[in-house]
Amino acid sequence: MDSASAPLASGSTTEKAVKALVQHVAAKNAPKNELLAANEETISLYISLEKIPDKRREKPFLIPVPHSIYPEDVDICVFIKDSAKANLKDQLQNKHIQGGGSIKLLPVGKLRRNFKTAAQRRELCRSYDVFICDDRVVEMMPSYLGKPFFQTKKSPIPVKLTLANWFEAVENVKNSTILRIPPGPCCSVKIGRCNMDPAHIVANALRVIEEVTSIFSTPRFHNTISAISVKATDSVALPIYVADKYNAAVREAAAAKEDQGAAAASPAAVRPSKKRAMAQQVSDDGAPQPAQKRVRSEPSSGQEGQRGSAAASGKKVRQDGKGVSRAGAGLTGSKKRKAGAKL
Repeated sequence: MDSASAPLASGSTTEKAVKALVQHVAAKNAPKNELLAANEETISLYISLEKIPDKRREKPFLIPVPHSIYPEDVDICVFIKDSAKANLKDQLQNKHIQGGGSIKLLPVGKLRRNFKTAAQRRELCRSYDVFICDDRVVEMMPSYLGKPFFQTKKSPIPVKLTLANWFEAVENVKNSTILRIPPGPCCSVKIGRCNMDPAHIVANALRVIEEVTSIFSTPRFHNTISAISVKATDSVALPIYVADKYNAAVREAAAAKEDQGAAAASPAAVRPSKKRAMAQQVSDDGAPQPAQKRVRSEPSSGQEGQRGSAAASGKKVRQDGKGVSRAGAGLTGSKKRKAGAKL
């Protein structure tokens, strides 16, 4: 394996992150009933790309992993063409999934007739772990299945099914994980379940990182990975890889923030208040002077005369000479009307 295809994240870092997530999920679900399979939460890799992929690919990539991300008793439902039902049914009787589990072949005609309501489709979605469809009927799936399958991320995986290799194709899906090309700069890939052996999850993670790096480095996408994190269903994302240039940018931002904090904490950077600056004024001989107090200006003789006349006539006059009439204060009846007429 050359350096270009080597995993970006180290095995030790990935192992620490996976073990931390497994312990977190186990501690969180400890009070719950074990019969509810609380530790069935999935663990995924969250991959950030340098840029948004230019070309969308509707058909997902199948990435083989050393250890299956599905339980041993996995139940698989396969949507097939109506014309292929009889031939595949005969072969299904002599086929068994390795490790256990079951396979259900469901023609699209029966899917359309028997699962019309949203409640019936939700029940179908809960009945199986994995859904596969013949790539010749993939365009019918959104209208026949509706929202429940896509909201729960159980949309059917399209594969090329033939009479000779359909069972091998189903086994290949069971032993693989899925990479869907995202419409944005981030994508996620499942690497296991929280009740799996952490060593198996780490092995799956390293294989997925290697394959995803190889896929996005092809001329078709010409993209690079900027960051990788590991996350359980309901947990925080633990970073296991960040590109060097982003590490440098983070370090520079942290150093700049520390410099700003040190400058703000230094005594020279403290700006005195206005009152303190006025109190610290010094005279020419160096002796400090007390802060000057404001002295209220005395009214002029003209303003004093206006105040006296206003007090005699019952008017309130401000300092600028403009008064507010108080005529009629304390008067009643006809005296008020006469006073108002005079004003």
